[in-house]
Amino acid sequence: MKGDRTCVACRRIRNRGDMLRIAKTPDGCVPDEAGILPGRGAYVCDTPECLEAAVKTRAFNRSFREAVSPELYRALRERAARER
Repeated sequence: MKGDRTCVACRRIRNRGDMLRIAKTPDGCVPDEAGILPGRGAYVCDTPECLEAAVKTRAFNRSFREAVSPELYRALRERAARER
């Protein structure tokens, strides 16, 4: 179970290598492709369905307990569209 994370959208537990990490940095929340940025992180399955669900439910606002910039959600929506 080491390295497993829970998706903020579907709540499934998966290996973190199969997920996209969103990191909360001093400059805002950003996708952390390499998974190495410092700070709090939240994970979402790297599938169009979970990315879209995270956007619709504003899952990262809850995870980070603050409003996340619309740019992050726009970037996730674009990523989901590319993967379809």
